[in-house]
Amino acid sequence: MIELSTSSAEETERAGGALATEARPGDIVLLSGGLGAGKTTFVRGLARALGYEGDVTSPTFTLAHDYPARIPILHADLWRLERVAEIEQLALDEELEQGSLLVVEWGEAAEPLFRATALVVTIELGEDDSCRLLRFDTSSLPWARRRGDLEQALGAALGSAP
Repeated sequence: MIELSTSSAEETERAGGALATEARPGDIVLLSGGLGAGKTTFVRGLARALGYEGDVTSPTFTLAHDYPARIPILHADLWRLERVAEIEQLALDEELEQGSLLVVEWGEAAEPLFRATALVVTIELGEDDSCRLLRFDTSSLPWARRRGDLEQALGAALGSAP
């Protein structure tokens, strides 16, 4: 587990950007955290670092946005879905087969499907409105192998070791 704190939305974006240095086609990132925790801000940093210049917004009502980038990103939001069967109907795994990076807000809903290979990032509100605590669960095999590199990238992006 990698833990770090951010003190602004910009730092949360930079943490997302740091993840981009380790992301590969077919990766899955499951984001968890309450309303306003900074999930979309984190995704914005990831998308920008991968070269996407358009708007990055939460796909709460459309369920998913595609962002053309160096690694194509499928940004999904599962807040409105309640059952694993509903998530399976989105066929997110098909995007993975085509080399996209899947980033899922309210990712805990998709854990039964993707936990074995996903990076799970939990974002919690900190002591004040601008602070966030980020936890990167790198226990899945693909991410356990990259844990050290991810930790270095996060430290470099935020100017300190996590």
